[in-house]
Amino acid sequence: MAATLGAAPHIARATVADLRDLGLVEPDTAHGHPLRPELGLTALGLTVGPGFIELDARLGELDLREIGYRKWSLPTLGAVGEGPARFGVMAGSLTPVTDRALSLALGDLVGAGLVERGVVNAAPPRPVYASTRAGLPLAQTARDLARALN
Repeated sequence: MAATLGAAPHIARATVADLRDLGLVEPDTAHGHPLRPELGLTALGLTVGPGFIELDARLGELDLREIGYRKWSLPTLGAVGEGPARFGVMAGSLTPVTDRALSLALGDLVGAGLVERGVVNAAPPRPVYASTRAGLPLAQTARDLARALN
C-alpha cells in the first residue's frame, strides 16, 4: 500500500492505524493473508467516504492538495467557518493545536486564497479570519465531515 500511495511505510502504517481508530476501516479477514488482512470500509467509512472524495476533488480543482492535506489546514478552515473568527476562539476549538501550528495553517490558507485576514477596529485592534468565496465550500465540507466523525 505504501508503494502504491508513494508514502513512506511508517506513514502508511500510521495512517491505517488512524483510520482504524476513527472507525473508518477494519480488517477484512475473509481476504488476504491472516497476518496482513486486506482492509474494508466500515459502515461509517461508507457513509463519509463520498464527502472525502468530494473534498479531494475540490482541492484538486484548486490545485491545493499539498496545502489541504497538511495536518491542521482542513480543521482550521472548518473552524474559521464563515467568520469572522478570532485566533483564540479557533485555538480553543482545535485542541490540541499549538499556537504555532494554527498560525502556520492560517498563513497557508490566507496565501492559498481560502481565508482572508481582517482587523476589527477596536481598542486594541483584533485580527479576525473568515473564509473567502473559494474557501466556503471546502470549509462546509470539512465541518460536515468533522461532525460525522464525532
